[in-house]
Amino acid sequence: MKNINVGFIGLGNIGRILAKNISCAINDKLLAWERTKIYPLDNVIYINKLSELLSKIDILFMCVTDHTSVFKLIVRNISLFNKRKVTIIDHSTCYYKSSIKIHQILKSHSIEYIDMPFTRSIQRT
Repeated sequence: MKNINVGFIGLGNIGRILAKNISCAINDKLLAWERTKIYPLDNVIYINKLSELLSKIDILFMCVTDHTSVFKLIVRNISLFNKRKVTIIDHSTCYYKSSIKIHQILKSHSIEYIDMPFTRSIQRT
C-alpha cells in the first residue's frame, strides 16, 4: 500500500489492537492522533494535531466513543480533507440513524464513509 497514507483516531482498548493489526497488514507506518493518553505502538507515528492528520491521510480508521465524537472530530473538520478522495472506516459505537446522517454529510463532500461498529448503540435522548 505504498503512497497511501493510513490514519487512525481512537487508540483506546479496542483501537490499540486494531491499529496494531492494521499497521501489520499494510506493512507500513500508521499515522495516528489521540486526544488523551498516547500508547507506544510499533509502526505507529503519532501526529500532534488532528488537522495535520486529516490533511495527510487517504484512509482513516476510527474507534471513538459515540456519534457525538465522530461529529466533533470529522464532520466539523471536513474542510481539512482538502477536497481529496478519502475513505473513513468507522468502528465507533453510533446509533444507526446518526451513522446515516454522518454518511450523507460526508458523501456530499465526496468522502466515503463505511460504518463498521463492533456494537450498536441504542438511541440516547
